[in-house]
Amino acid sequence: MSEIKIKAETRTEFGKGAARRIRRESKVPAVLYGHGIDPIHVTLPGHDLMLALKQPNALLSVDV
Repeated sequence: MSEIKIKAETRTEFGKGAARRIRRESKVPAVLYGHGIDPIHVTLPGHDLMLALKQPNALLSVDV
């Protein structure tokens, strides 16, 4: 199993309109959840994410 690192950017805009603008830039809006921490709204690069998801097994490491 390979480990794939993806750089994420935090975002301040939320909602349908903001998500559409992000997708037009070939990026993916996402939310990171964890036990005991507040949700983190991020933007992921679309191309890098698609390459990572095409792998049969991979561990994703997201740098915020």
